[in-house]
Amino acid sequence: MGMVTDTSNKYQVSRAQAIYILVVLTVLFFLNYADRYVLAAVLQPMKIALGLNDTEVGLVQSAFNVGVGLLSIPMSFVIERWSRRKTIGLLAIIWSIGTLATGFCTKFIQLIFTRAAVGIGEAGYATGGASWLSVVFPKERRGRVLGIYGIGPALGAVAGLILGGLIATKTGDWRMAFYYFAIPGVIFGILAFFLKDYATVKDKGETALNKKYLGDWIRLFKIKAFTFTLLGQMFFQLYYFTFLD
Repeated sequence: MGMVTDTSNKYQVSRAQAIYILVVLTVLFFLNYADRYVLAAVLQPMKIALGLNDTEVGLVQSAFNVGVGLLSIPMSFVIERWSRRKTIGLLAIIWSIGTLATGFCTKFIQLIFTRAAVGIGEAGYATGGASWLSVVFPKERRGRVLGIYGIGPALGAVAGLILGGLIATKTGDWRMAFYYFAIPGVIFGILAFFLKDYATVKDKGETALNKKYLGDWIRLFKIKAFTFTLLGQMFFQLYYFTFLD
């Protein structure tokens, strides 16, 4: 693949480094979804142990969805305008600590805060990781690379459900599932801090929010493929979280 550089030539990423970035980000995407689905795997024993009713269970899951929904766009903005590796590393550690803390919960209100923390940590990760990979790999390979990256959440959802249930069954403790999934998230979140990244290209004196930046966003919605894809994903996620979770 040769060397890939940004316009300022500040970073150089070799083929091995690019693949390493892909591996770390894909594993984090895997853990991202495993951490959100492990709750469903241990819901029944957790519900009994903590004395939760159906309304409270619904509110706990809603806390996660609210965290993701409210912070997705702001976090994506921070990733693009500050630092991919720093933001993604912090997000991974936040959602992993939220997952770990869920295992220590003894009350309903505690679950609300820990699952909201998981949602906040996971907000913006998908787009941030894809953005990072799009500058690490040349455009002729991005489809293949993003396809590999996209395997992470699919496998993570399955792992969260199956492995979460197995861990709880084998150990006899629903809390252990959260502990097992949280630890690797912290480790890979720390690894993200040391990955090669590209500084966002800015004009001299450019501020974070400016007319040109906002104008570029508005022009995106003039692209019909982008707009309809976005709307499709919005309705799919609404259906998914409403009827399938």
